Amino acid sequence: MSYRSLRFAVLAAPFLLAACGEGYEMVKTDEIFPYGNQRTAGSTYAYVLASLLPERELNLSPISEAQAAEEPPAEAVIQPAPAKEPELEETKDILEELDNDMEQVFEESQRK
Repeated sequence: MSYRSLRFAVLAAPFLLAACGEGYEMVKTDEIFPYGNQRTAGSTYAYVLASLLPERELNLSPISEAQAAEEPPAEAVIQPAPAKEPELEETKDILEELDNDMEQVFEESQRK
C-alpha cells in the first residue's frame, strides 16, 4: 500500500464512520430489552431509524400565569448541600477493630 493511499484511508475513515449512524435517533423504551429481551431494571434506550418514528408536532402553547407562579425560580431550586462534619473517632474505632480482626484471621491461617 503506497503512502498516498494509506494517507487517504486514514483521513477518510472518520468521515465514513460518521455516516454509519445517519438517520438513527435514540428513543426511550420499556418494550425492548438487551440480553435476549430479558427484563432488566428500569427502561432502556433503542436506536430507531428516524423515518420509522411518528412525526413530531410543534406545541407552542402560551404559559398561563398560574403555571408561571407554580415554577420556582432557578436560584431557589439549586442549593448546596450542607457540609457534614467527619466523624473521626468512629472511623478510627472501625479501623482499629478491622486491624484486630485481620490480625486474628492471619494468625489462625498461619496455625493451620
